[in-house]
Formats: sequence, C-alpha cells, structure tokens
Amino acid sequence: MEYRNFYLSCRKLKTGKKMYYFYVRNADGSRSVPHSTGKRRKNEAIKYCEDLLSSGRLDKSDVTIKSFSKNFFSKDGIWVKSNQDKGLSKNTISNYEYSLKNNILPFLGEYRISRITPNVIRQWIFELKNSKGMYESSIKVNSGVLNIILNSAVEERILNRNPMEFVRIKGISSKTRRAFTLFELVKVLNNLKSSSHTLLACYISALTGLRLGEVLGLERKNIYKNFIDVSQQHTVFGEITRPKTKMSRYVTIPRKLSILLENILKKSSSNFLFDNGKGKILSNSTIQSAFLRYFAKIKIQRDQKLSFHSLRHFFNTYLTENDISDRKIKTIMGHSSGLGSMTERYTTWKPSMFNDVLKIQNELCDNLANLLDVDTKKNCFYNLFFVCNFI
Repeated sequence: MEYRNFYLSCRKLKTGKKMYYFYVRNADGSRSVPHSTGKRRKNEAIKYCEDLLSSGRLDKSDVTIKSFSKNFFSKDGIWVKSNQDKGLSKNTISNYEYSLKNNILPFLGEYRISRITPNVIRQWIFELKNSKGMYESSIKVNSGVLNIILNSAVEERILNRNPMEFVRIKGISSKTRRAFTLFELVKVLNNLKSSSHTLLACYISALTGLRLGEVLGLERKNIYKNFIDVSQQHTVFGEITRPKTKMSRYVTIPRKLSILLENILKKSSSNFLFDNGKGKILSNSTIQSAFLRYFAKIKIQRDQKLSFHSLRHFFNTYLTENDISDRKIKTIMGHSSGLGSMTERYTTWKPSMFNDVLKIQNELCDNLANLLDVDTKKNCFYNLFFVCNFI
C-alpha cells in the first residue's frame, strides 16, 4: 500500500505472526530492498516510516558503504567527534581510515548497506585471508572497523540488525607463524636481487630483528659504528613516531652491515636511509608489496605462515639457538619485558654487554656473504653504493 514517499507491505513470519515492511522507489523507478519496521500494527508501522521520512533517513535504505562512510574517520567526521570522549589517539583513527580505504572499500564499497549479509562479510573475510594473506589478528582489526560502520547504520535505521553479529572471524592464526630457515632466507634474498631497497630492508631485519617500520625509520643520526639507536619508526601512514612499544633501544650491528650503511649514507644527500629520491621515505606498502611479489616466485608457499615479519622471527630464533639469554633477546627485540625503563636502558647499556650477540651477528653476516649468489651481492649492493670488501 502506497503512502507518502514509501510503501508498506504486511508479511507473515515463520512464527505465524505478521510484520510490516517498507520500501521506497529509487531514482530509476526500481523498488528498494524491503526493510522491516519492527512493527506488527499498521498504524505503528506508518508512524515509524513517517518518523524516518521527517528526519531524512527514509531514503538512506539503499545507500552504499562507500557513500555512507565518506569522511567517516576524518578529523571533522561525525563518528570521530562523537567518540572523542573515548580517548582515541590520532594513530588509532588513522588506522581505521587506512583499513577502510585499503581493505573495506575495494571489496565492499559499492555494496548497498541493506544488502550486506553475513555471507557477504564471510566472503570478504575469505578474500582478505586468501588474496591478501592476512592473519587472524589483522582480519579482526579490519572487521572491527566494518563493525563500527554497520553499527552506525543500525543507529541510522538503515539496518535493523548488524550482520557482523552472525559472523565468526577466523584468519591465519598468528600463533602458527614460523621463522625462516637460513636456507629459505638465502633463497628469499637471492630472489630480491633486482629490488635493491627491499633486499636491503630484508637484510637489515634478518641481521638485527628490527620491525619493518623501524628499518624504514632509520636515519643518519641513528647509525653508529657497531650499533644503531632504534628510537623511531615509519608508520603505514607515512609518519615518524616512537617504536611500537614506545621504548627506544640500542641494537648491535655486524661490522659489514655498518660499512654498508655508512657507504649508502655517504652517497646520499638525505638523512634517511630509505629515501625514495624525492625527499620522502619509501612507504611500508612499497617494501611489503615487493617482498610478497618476489616471495611468490620461489617455492615457499604463503600458507606456511611466512611474511616479512618472519625475518624478525628468524633473528630471534637464531639468537636462541646460539644460547643468547632470554633477557638479552627481549632487550634486542624491543619486547616490553626487556630492560625496564628507558632511563635504565640508556644509562646502563654498553656495546660490550652484547659482545656475544655481536659475534653471532658477524658470523651470520659472513655466512650470508658466502651463501648469496654473486649476482645478488654485485648487482644489488653495488647499486646501493656498497663497497667491494663485503663481497
């Protein structure tokens, strides 16, 4: 039955009870998807629809995820303003915005919110897991962002219920991640020989255990003769911030790596080690994409839970296998349970305290020098202005 700008229909539910649904006409004359009013009485259903109409929400039933979420997480967005009292950091909001732009809109952007069902969400999760190789923890983060958007759609009465409530989130469990073996590491590095910066990033991470953001955040002031000062990171949003654990630390580096970094910076006018040639730092996604692209060419499957972060696991495992104490490993890796406060770290730390670690790093560096292909060392490291005594 037609009313002012909307139509009502009465349906009989499986329970035997009746329920009123409404729909509107789209601009092209087609009928929208029916939406439940949640009312069993006609007069109550009419009032419900008229309330939606008077508040301008009735015609939002066919709005897409893309249009609904426009400026959703921007500084002046309604959602951000309404949640300021929750103490959301700038980084958290940026994470949400990144997730929306890169992992939600490319898959679900053109979907009408009213047509987002649990099965649609399950298919989206399947794509994140299999097309992007996303781990369970990352899938949960992205699902959380989608959940925020869909909850808002419920508040706006575009949806009667959030379909996320019916979805069990399961990705690649982060607990099953493993480290590279030395053989696999060599294989990866050899296949990165035509991508100088990605090879360098992998090389640094494998020899120091630094996270990708910490590697890309390195600049001239952080690099010393036999150690580096890990006091900052380059985030996926292009910002320089404190490291993940908010605590700075020192990490020893093998002599040959020190020479490599020294010679790269001598030939560069930039303070940052990973300058893109235009005065900006190479993005995390550029290195990650190159790594995954070359990773796919070798016979190590992604379903074996290996990623760029596995280089960090490799170094951690290598130290453990060479009888380095857990306390030292936690300090080097930047785990929050390492050497106490920042003051303690800076006032008590001396390179000589980690001579055993430095010895192992030098041995590992020599092993890699012997195992890497000549073309890998020559073509790539010479492109990085590396000196011949590494080879």
